Amino acid sequence: MRKLLITKEADRDLEQLYRYIAADNVQAADNIIRKLDETFQRLRENPDIGIPQFQLREYLYCKPVARNYLVFYSAPKDSDQLILLRVLHGARDWGNYF
Repeated sequence: MRKLLITKEADRDLEQLYRYIAADNVQAADNIIRKLDETFQRLRENPDIGIPQFQLREYLYCKPVARNYLVFYSAPKDSDQLILLRVLHGARDWGNYF
């Protein structure tokens, strides 16, 4: 299983996502964070389940998660790390983030 490394940007994304949803519904925010955590664990075990986004960046993958959120991560073949880069809403123009 790969080690999970969370970038400052991804950490900030998760914090903002939680605050935004929790302002209306704390339970919903907790549920989304739980689903994201479960996704991170699955990605650590099998990083190739994401959708390659190599046209934007080498080794970049995207995995859709609950309620239209997208997890962007890097999983170089020669590394034991899975690098969580961003967690963005699917409606955003996420191509500009890479």
